[in-house]
Amino acid sequence: MLFLAHRRGIIDQTSRNLAANGIALGMHGIVQAGREGDLRPQAMVQVASIDTLLARGIRSKTMPLPPADLIIFDETHRIRGRTREYLVSLYPDAVLLGLTATPCRGDGRGLGNIFETMIQAPQVAELIRLGFLVGARVFAPVDKDIAKGVRIEKGDYVVSALAERMNTTELVGDVVRDWLQHGERRRTVAFAVNVAHSVHIRDEFVRAGVRAEHLDGSTPLADREAILARLGSGETDVVSNCAVLTEGWDMPEVGCCILARPTKQLGLYRQMIGRVLRTAPGKTDAIILDHAGAWHRHGLPEDHIEWTLEVDARAENRTHEGRKRGEAPALRECPSCKQIMAAPPPCVHCGWEPRPRGREVDFLDGELGLVRGGRAVAAAYTPADKRRWYGELVALTRQMGKRPVGPTTSTSKSSAKSRPGIGKASKSSRRPRCAAMCVRARSPSRSGGGRHDIR
Repeated sequence: MLFLAHRRGIIDQTSRNLAANGIALGMHGIVQAGREGDLRPQAMVQVASIDTLLARGIRSKTMPLPPADLIIFDETHRIRGRTREYLVSLYPDAVLLGLTATPCRGDGRGLGNIFETMIQAPQVAELIRLGFLVGARVFAPVDKDIAKGVRIEKGDYVVSALAERMNTTELVGDVVRDWLQHGERRRTVAFAVNVAHSVHIRDEFVRAGVRAEHLDGSTPLADREAILARLGSGETDVVSNCAVLTEGWDMPEVGCCILARPTKQLGLYRQMIGRVLRTAPGKTDAIILDHAGAWHRHGLPEDHIEWTLEVDARAENRTHEGRKRGEAPALRECPSCKQIMAAPPPCVHCGWEPRPRGREVDFLDGELGLVRGGRAVAAAYTPADKRRWYGELVALTRQMGKRPVGPTTSTSKSSAKSRPGIGKASKSSRRPRCAAMCVRARSPSRSGGGRHDIR
């Protein structure tokens, strides 16, 4: 058996897993630059770096290609390419098995020119339900395509132009601010556009008092392992990277992902967010801070993806396309917790739901009467009843700290002049009545009805 991978981390992880399952080093060999001591040409199982095998077995011919009747190609979405396809073609009688969470090319097209059959494992939503992955809370700008207008080549944004758009003081400052607000100080991986952008993110976090580090493809292997070990132990809070940790890297303890790198590639998007969906003790969910607006193009992590082998078709997120067409509830930001809501309120994260606004309701003055003998008879109130109610209203008014005003009476001009405080010159006649005394609606005979504001 020949196991092929393109990253050192995958090679190391595969070797450890083989050893843990009874195929110890010695029973399997490793073909990788810098690990000459682990070469075992006679072993039945070989774990090989694609680049090392191409360099030694094809270009320089310094070693024979290991025999194999089964080839396992990890991260097989990367199998397309002249040299890699040529390497596979040198084993015409071998069974080829590809492994990937995103079975498509960068442009979303299928891999049917290489594979004959696709066996689909459960998708993210099902794996969450079964407990193999955790759900995600997504914080993102709503209806915002931050990369709009950036030049596109080969199906994705041109890195230099994209970095110019994303690597600004304001946007990087937003990354730090939103992490402090929403990231819960979880161990975090940040995906940047290029090296300068990643370093800028690291520097801003450090300036804010956060323990942050940076790594990229040029980081020495020992330094890379030390940085990731500090992240795993919690000594480091944030690791910002450029094109290093997007795939083939496994650290379940990391619970927050910062997307600062917009992409048009569905596969790349799902590879990045997949880094934080793995389960770990005490981990109930993942947090995704999407500064790239990727959800607006590619949807949510738990959306069902229609993968295809057809080279003339593309993988589709039909759920999200339905949202865009109005056939499914649109994604929106919760006004309370700021997370993306995939369903109508109430918010599944915080319970928020909109309150209905008060509205004016027309009414007619009147009251219910007790039905007696087939007719409604209005209640008869005695003077004692009215004095009691009036006293209660006066007491309520005083409890509110207001000054009660007595009931108004109609009077003639002559009698008004003869009484102190009555008449157009009197200030008390123009004083508004207190709120507690104005509980009765205006008479329909005077105003044609009243209006109440219902809260």
